[in-house]
Amino acid sequence: MSRRGSHHSEQLRSRMLLLFLGTSVLLLCTATGKHRQSLKASPEISTDRFNNTSNGTTAHPTAVEKVPLARLKAPVVIFGAELRIGTLIAIGLAERGERVVAMSRESEPTPDNMILKLAYGMQIIHGVDLKNPKTFERHFKRARAVIFASQARSVFDQDSEVVRFLNGDTPKMVEYKGVKSVVHAAVSAGVPRIVLLSMYMATRTTSVEYKWLNKFKKAMYWKRRGEQEFIRLCKNSRTRSPSSSSSSSSSSSSSSS
Repeated sequence: MSRRGSHHSEQLRSRMLLLFLGTSVLLLCTATGKHRQSLKASPEISTDRFNNTSNGTTAHPTAVEKVPLARLKAPVVIFGAELRIGTLIAIGLAERGERVVAMSRESEPTPDNMILKLAYGMQIIHGVDLKNPKTFERHFKRARAVIFASQARSVFDQDSEVVRFLNGDTPKMVEYKGVKSVVHAAVSAGVPRIVLLSMYMATRTTSVEYKWLNKFKKAMYWKRRGEQEFIRLCKNSRTRSPSSSSSSSSSSSSSSS
């Protein structure tokens, strides 16, 4: 593929991901409040790295240029670096000057992981097991936020019009049990802000989209269960004793956007 063709392909993929964000919602668990809101494609998630400069070269801004290593701050830990959507969120945060620790369930670096590491100096943790907190909880000690953007890895078979899950993933394992494991560890560690990336369809059980996606291993059912577990864990954190490191640190509820 020519350089021009490759550049065009990257632009297209970036725009498609930003469109995907328009159908997503965030569940936010903070010390001061809680809400469920729609995500919209915005300048905060930059696609400048895919745009040409006036001299015909490709621009590659990096977070390392903006934030010297001497001024490292508490990190934002993001789960889902093995997927393009998680990579895009990590890039958006890095370009805003955040220090990001990216969690990947892949045992080996992916091309996207190499971009995060080489272009942004980002710390990538490979081989994360969502069911085993020992593989990730140590990174919560000084974290100022945890973002869960992991999803069951899948492909859409256009010929048979079915969703096929990969690498042993299922919606129940990743988007319910994985959410439960990560959020419980984050609340226990006293992380002040926890964010769950979900989909607005998870609460619209009578919609055509919900019913179609739910045919594949109850994908929407388990996504909603994950949301409910997220809310429960954040609410329960308020009932802990004052001696708890995460006492009164988080609360959450859900309302349709």
